[in-house]
Formats: sequence, structure tokens, C-alpha cells
Amino acid sequence: MRTPLLLVSCALVLFAASSRADDAHPYALEKDSAFEYGCFGPCACPVLVQDGLGGAFVLQPRGPDGLFYVYDVLDVRWVVPSDGDSIPVTGYGTYRIGGEVANQEQLTLNLSIAGGAPRIYDSGLVAKANEFPAIDLDVKANSSTCFDTVFAVHAAPTSVTGIPGSPVARFGIAAVTPNPTRFGASVAFVLDEDGPARVTVWDARGRRAAVLLDASRVAAGPHTLLWNGVGENGAPTPPGVYLIELTAGQRRAVSRVIKLSPGGPARVPFGSP
Repeated sequence: MRTPLLLVSCALVLFAASSRADDAHPYALEKDSAFEYGCFGPCACPVLVQDGLGGAFVLQPRGPDGLFYVYDVLDVRWVVPSDGDSIPVTGYGTYRIGGEVANQEQLTLNLSIAGGAPRIYDSGLVAKANEFPAIDLDVKANSSTCFDTVFAVHAAPTSVTGIPGSPVARFGIAAVTPNPTRFGASVAFVLDEDGPARVTVWDARGRRAAVLLDASRVAAGPHTLLWNGVGENGAPTPPGVYLIELTAGQRRAVSRVIKLSPGGPARVPFGSP
């Protein structure tokens, strides 16, 4: 008997890309990015240096790792404009996005300031507050609430065209995360024009499990819904493969999500039957 291999999420399918140079995506820091050094609340220290931060880096897909998708952060070239001078910041690192229940992200960078010894700056694993591909995270040297060195990274790609997982302006389901999941999943979809839209969850036998959206008019653009893993009867749906269906007029898009048992394995093998 052949064991069916479980499918990766739409998010990972869209994120999945090789590590070729032409898969790299340039990012630019936005104007609210900042460099901070000194004492942070609730400590009452008298010193806190705050400067702007500009520059760019490259995000290159590496691949899925368990419940996360990992990117390499390459060619970090930032500048801190301090007292009329420009302090260079260079380095590299990793960025990962995914999670088991909520959408989470982490940015870890190995940075050198003004040619000094490299140091690790880490955001920690935190809930994602905005839509990918934007990245808004504070990376810290000490993870301290008092004395620390912090880079407030607010970055966006110079173009979303071709970025895996980005909410580009076309009809379809952009991401279902996390996948596999033990509980629920976030469903990101895009409409390219205003109009009616319906998002339905079906089980593997074609039975309707839940309706996430049924509206006569939804604005064009990216949207996100949350399926809590509960069926129309108010009870948690059983483990299995589910289809997420987006319909708008005569158009239809479908993605798959794997629901594991609450105590099931955290890692799902990939491949074809």
C-alpha cells in the first residue's frame, strides 16, 4: 500500500523557489527605519542615541524548514547618518516566516558597524504584524529592555513582481499559513477587481466544512481571513486534507491545507506519491 505524501501549503508552494541569483529580491529600508543605542524603558537612563537608517539588502529564498519558510538575507548595506557623517553597516543573516498557529516571523542578522567586529542582532520569534513581503522588525543585540543596540528595520521590496508569497495584484489565493496546521490557518487572497467573493473550506470528500466569507462586494486588493479549524457544527474538524476555495463571479481558485491531529508530528515530508 502506497503512503500518500502530504502536500505543502499554498504559502510554501508560492514561497518555494530555488537559490539561484535570479530569485534574489532587492529590498529598500523605508524612512521610519532607525538606529537606536542606549537605555530603553522602563529604565531611567539618561542616554539614548537615535538616528535614521537607510540602505538596502537582498532577500533570497532558501526553502521550507518544518513549519517555516527560510530566506537568506544578503548584501546588507546600510548607512546611519550621524552628526553629518555616514556610519556604514554591513552584514548578512536569515529571515523566516510561518508558524504552527499564528503567522510568525524572525529576522537574525550578523552586522558590522563601521567595520567593527560582527555581532548578532535578533528580533526573536514574534507574531507578524503586517502582510508579507513587507518586513517590520526590531533586531536587538542584547534583547534587553534597558541597555541595548537596536536596528528598527522597516523594509519593502523595490518591486513585488515575482516575489514568492507576495500579494501581487492578481486574482487568486496568495497564501495559506501555517500549513500543515494542528488548529487553524490564515488565508490570504487577492481580488483584481471589486465584486462578490466567497471563500469556502471543503473536506476531502467534497463536503462543506466552513464558509469564511460570503459577500456581495469585496474591494480589489489583498485580504486575509482566519479559519479557526472549526466546522459549521461548531466542533473542531478532524485531521485530513482540506480545500480552500475562492470564487468571484465565474472565476475560481483552490488551495490545499493539511490539518494534523493536535498531538501529531510537527514535520511533514515532501514529495510525490
